[in-house]
Formats: sequence, structure tokens, C-alpha cells
Amino acid sequence: MVREAADKYIARGWQVVPLRPKTKECYDPGWKDTEFSPGDFNPDDNIGIKSVGGIVDIDLDCPEAVAMADHFLPPTGAIYGRTSKPKSHRLYIAEINKPKAHHDAVGDKKLCLAEIRVNHQSMAPPSTHPDGEKVRWDQEGEAAKVKAEHLIRSVQLLSTASLIARYYPGEGIRHHWWLAASGFLRKSGVTKDECIQIAKSAADYANDDDLQDRIACANDTYKKEEQDAVAGAKYLEGLMPEKGKALMLSVQGILETKTGVKKREIKCYTLDEFFKRPLPPWMVNGLLVSNSLVEIVGPSKVGKTFFALGIGMALATGQEETYGFKIRKHGPVIYVAAEGAGQFQTRVRKWLNTKGITDYKMVPFYLIPTAINILDGETQALLEKLILQYGPVLIIIDTLSRCIPGADENSAQTMSEVLGFCTKLQESYATTVMLLHHPPVKETGRGRGSGVIRGGIDTEINMSIGEVQQDHSALTKVCVTKQKDAEEVSFQLMRRVGPVQDEHGRDMAHDDGYPITSCYYETPTPDEIKPGDAEDLDEVILSLLDKQDELDTETIRQCVKKAKNKVIRSLERLKKDGLVTMETVRRQKIYSLSVTERTRRIEKFKSPPKRIQNSSESILRGEVQNG
Repeated sequence: MVREAADKYIARGWQVVPLRPKTKECYDPGWKDTEFSPGDFNPDDNIGIKSVGGIVDIDLDCPEAVAMADHFLPPTGAIYGRTSKPKSHRLYIAEINKPKAHHDAVGDKKLCLAEIRVNHQSMAPPSTHPDGEKVRWDQEGEAAKVKAEHLIRSVQLLSTASLIARYYPGEGIRHHWWLAASGFLRKSGVTKDECIQIAKSAADYANDDDLQDRIACANDTYKKEEQDAVAGAKYLEGLMPEKGKALMLSVQGILETKTGVKKREIKCYTLDEFFKRPLPPWMVNGLLVSNSLVEIVGPSKVGKTFFALGIGMALATGQEETYGFKIRKHGPVIYVAAEGAGQFQTRVRKWLNTKGITDYKMVPFYLIPTAINILDGETQALLEKLILQYGPVLIIIDTLSRCIPGADENSAQTMSEVLGFCTKLQESYATTVMLLHHPPVKETGRGRGSGVIRGGIDTEINMSIGEVQQDHSALTKVCVTKQKDAEEVSFQLMRRVGPVQDEHGRDMAHDDGYPITSCYYETPTPDEIKPGDAEDLDEVILSLLDKQDELDTETIRQCVKKAKNKVIRSLERLKKDGLVTMETVRRQKIYSLSVTERTRRIEKFKSPPKRIQNSSESILRGEVQNG
């Protein structure tokens, strides 16, 4: 029987070699240089097929590779195996000169996943395996002729999928794991179609019941532009702290990538391609861009913490807007309260009071109530671990100076390290990082120290405070002085002070009975706004017309409390710029927002106009009656 097989194989142009019975051992140590004939075989010998002369044997050693081979390897007519391991050998004709074995470097490093065998011999039918099983053909046809690079790539992808299936993540982290794995594979040079096939095959083998989500994770990752942030190696390692790093190193070895990062190319876009690129994704319309670096600059006691807290809590509690700007992306927030941590809980409670929120136990707002050193490697690793655990869309560091203790803020090198770490968080974890910083003692409008931070951030927001009133309220000016991908805006907020209530609506007090109070921000009424320059006055008038349409000149003047000539000049500028319209009614000039400006504000801010609910209402009523 074995001689008949040898005769058949030789007729196909294959070279054969006699093996000792029930073994894989050759009789002749010089078998590579010897051409054997059917007469060289004893009746009970095993037979081997030489992988020479273009014959390539793909040996599938692990059950995962055997099960998924049809999804990756090109079809061929010559496939064999044994009862417990069918279809584990596949023969091809390809110009491959060097063998290659892919091993499991995570657990059993001796275990081979899949092997490209050339210049070798493989035990073939009708041999008897050392364990007693008969080797048999699953398909006894012709070996397919394939391109070498295609076959090598197919084995790489099959081995990668086999490794992932072998160490498949447990339930509860699979969605985030596949987002990270897709990003890692993309950076390792795996195409979108290849990644989807890996996901489908590994998930199917692992009996994952949410296959469509795994495919969606791959699709979402590959939709992003090359320069956009995608989750990857660090995220994957954090989700699998025991085996994540070893898994990535093993995959890198299989795919023959040293760093897991695809070498970037410089790409030129046609105008058609350029206009099809997605616009910058807003987190807060007109204020904050998703996955960006933000710096809030202002002197002590200006209210930076209250302002940043308001944004963070709005994102975490699912508010529709913050400070009049529409929120596009909600999610968890991590706040590093390095200054004033002792009073921070009253500030948070007060914000919840203003929004009428009493059930806060499930709010994904996470506080680190102490200063941390973001230049320290160990601290960085701990912070990244928390980021992996909570998945924040926003990280607030309050303040920068407290979180770089002892560092020289004037040093470009030091601030470059700060910027580098913040950029790493932004790009590796798809989050926005917000730094709160002080200006120089005798200057405003920029952050203290080296200009490296300002040069590297996407958004800079400057804050300044006006005169503090007897009730401790103060008008605060907020100016977006740098916005890489949108217009710069300015607006005003009123800082107020009020009692803090517990979740039952009761005013809180210290042990001695002294009431607990806290500052908070809200939009000022029109009569509270005090324009300081032409641009401020223009914006005040636009805001006024946004709230109450069709106002005459005198009503506007009384609301903004400015000289009539200044109001007229502002209205003329706005009319010339197409932001307001004017019509004469009963010999009075009546002003309204233009359709274009109205549309812009509805989209950018929160809502259509509504009646003003403040002390200026009486002025409006009086003017209407007098008219």
C-alpha cells in the first residue's frame, strides 16, 4: 500500500522519503540529497513527502488554526490529516525558500500555531501516526499554485487569529478590547478587511454572541483618518494586565512588526478627497473639540475651577448644554483636584443643586482629591490605569503648577515633557485633556512659563473677573483666545454665591451652625452685562436680540446701559456685517437677528429665542406700551 502511494506521488512530480514504521524518522540521514523510488519502501514503512521543488506544506499545529484555516488560507486540492486533527496539512506550489514557524509566545512558547514547511519532509498518507492514528487524505487532488507573498500573509493572519482566539477576552471588556485590538492591528499594518476577518473568525471560535459589535469596532477604527487618535497597545495592555503585553509582542512577531506602529506616509489629497474628510468633531459646540488639548488660563480666584467643574459635570450628567453651548459628546470625567480639594465637595454639591440633581450615585464623575506629579513615570502609569478603568472623555488637571511640583515652568524641556504626556493621553485613549493654569504675575492672556504649552494646545480659554459686588457676585469674562479649527468666541458669566443643600434639599451647615455656601456660574441677565469694548457690546446686543426679537434702539440702550451713540454705532456694524436686520415701524427703527445669525446661534448654542426673564422685562413692557 505504501509503495502504491509512493508511485502515485512520484507520478505527480513529488519527491518521497521512506520513514521508520509509526514514526516521523527517516532511515537515511542523507535523505535531502537522495531520490527514492517505490522499491525503497518496506510494506509497513511510513512515507514522507519532501517540501522541495516548489512544494510547500502548511502544517497547522493548534486546534484554533485547524478550525479557522478555511477563512484565511487559499483553497487547494491537496489536504490531509488524521482523525483527531483533520485538514492539518495543506500542500501548495509556491516560490518560498525559507521555512517559518509561528509560536505561542504568550503561554506555551513551544507550541507552534502554524508552520510554513520548505526544504523539509512531512509524514503523509497512508502512514501511521506515532499515536496510532492513520494519516488520511481529506482532499486528494492537485496542490494549488499560489503567489509566495499571498501564502505567507495568509499564514500570518491565521496565526494572529489563532492566538487571539486562544487568549480571547472575557465578558464585560470585549467591546473595549476589540476597539483596542483593532487599533493595534491597524497600527501593525493589518488592513480593514483583514482585521474584520480576524475578528469574525476569532469571535466565532470563542462562541462570542456579539459578533456584529466586534465587526463594528473594526469598522469604526478604520473609518478614522491616519492622524486621528485610535485606541491601541496601551489600552489593550491595560485591559489584559497579565497577558496583554505578551500577546501584543507575539502578534508583532507573527506580523514581523517591531513596534506595532505602521510607518506613516505623507499623503496629498485632491480637493474632492479633502472635502470628503470629516469636520473636527465637537465635544461642546464652538468651545471644545473632542480628543483635544485645552488650557484654561486665569489668575487666582477668577473661578477657573468652577468653570471647568461646570463643563465636566455637564458632560458626566448628560446635560444638553453648558454655559449656553450645545454638548455633542457626553461621558465619564476624571478631575484632578490638586488645589482646594477640601472644599471641592461643596462645589460639586452646589452645581448639582443648580441643576436639581439629587440622585448622583451613578454619575460618572471621578475625583482625584490630591496633587499628582504628571512628570513622574510611576504616577503616569497609575493615571493611565485609571483612564483604562473609567474611559473618560475629559480629564481635568487643576492646576498644572500643582501637578508638576518643583519643575521649572520656564523650561522649554520641562513643558515639552508635560505636553508630550498630555498628547499621549489624548492620542492613546481618545480623550480631551484640560489644563488649568495661571498667567504671569503682571500679564494676562497667556499661561505662565514657557510658550511650549500654548503652541501645542488646540484650545486656549482666558478668564478675567470684574468688580466683586456686596453679595459676592462678580461678572466674569470668558474668551476663547485660541481655537485651531473654529472661530474664537467670547462671552460673560455671572459668578454667584449661594447655600449648599444636601440630597434631601436641606441647607447644609458646619458643626458650629455656620452655613455652607459655594460659588457657581450662570448666564447673566442682560442688565448685568457690562460691555468693555466694541466687540463686547456687539455680542451683548446679539445675545439680547437672541432672547427677545424686534427691539427698538431705546429699549436696547436701556437694557445694555450704554450711551445711545455707542449703541447706534454697534447696531450699524452688526447691520453692515449681516448679523441683524432693521425695519422702520411707526417711525421707529426695529432690530432683529438676521436669518443667518439666528440659524448659526440655534445650531451653535442651545435654543431658539425666548422672553427675557429678568428686571429688563419691565423696560420692554413699558416701551411696548409707550409705542
